[in-house]
Amino acid sequence: MKNNVNNPEHVFVNTRVIILILGLITCLLVLLSVISQLLFKPSYPGHIQGLLVFFNSAAEGNLPTYYSAFLLLCSAFLLLVITLGEKKRKTKKVKYWIILSLGFVYLSIDEMLILHEKVSLFIQSITDYSREGIFRSAWVIVYSIPVLIVALFYIKFFIQLDKKTLKTFLLAGILYVGAAMGLEIIENFYAESYGQDLVYSMMQNLEEGLEMAAIIIFIKGLLDYIAQHFRSLTFEFKHNLK
Repeated sequence: MKNNVNNPEHVFVNTRVIILILGLITCLLVLLSVISQLLFKPSYPGHIQGLLVFFNSAAEGNLPTYYSAFLLLCSAFLLLVITLGEKKRKTKKVKYWIILSLGFVYLSIDEMLILHEKVSLFIQSITDYSREGIFRSAWVIVYSIPVLIVALFYIKFFIQLDKKTLKTFLLAGILYVGAAMGLEIIENFYAESYGQDLVYSMMQNLEEGLEMAAIIIFIKGLLDYIAQHFRSLTFEFKHNLK
């Protein structure tokens, strides 16, 4: 029996459904985080506290962390798909897409392993930099340098993008950097003035929610770019080396 290789079955991707599902999951996680913070009390047994912390977006190594890392990894995969498509078309944009893909792989790893916080701890261990002041998160200062370099490096790339993709990418980038770094500074300022109270916790929820929203917007931009420029992509898998 011969396989009909000339008429492969198609898997159709509905980008709107994907974005809707990701958005709903984000809203649910933010809501669960708010509820967990409102319910948390030091007097609760350890297992109850652990369950509440598992949903707390202000904490690390929990469900919101895994989801954020997942979104970043999805972005990296879609960027890789675009890279392969651009390579097949033999365009000059390949290097930009592959660097972006690798960058999002790093961001995913950073989110999962909390590398940015470890950067802060390392700086504190080799300098007299304290955890005081609005810039107490040392990683914000360190990461601002590569962010600026990447922005300057990608100016030419951004100009060459179609207007729809450009607007989506810029919105996602400004929102993500603004939430991750801008709100971090605002939170530090608030904590120094009023302490880490409930308002501070809600600000952290806002930060994490905006970061997730920014990544979802970016994913939408990537999916729209694929739909516009490639429409469909065919992958051929070989089970032998011949």
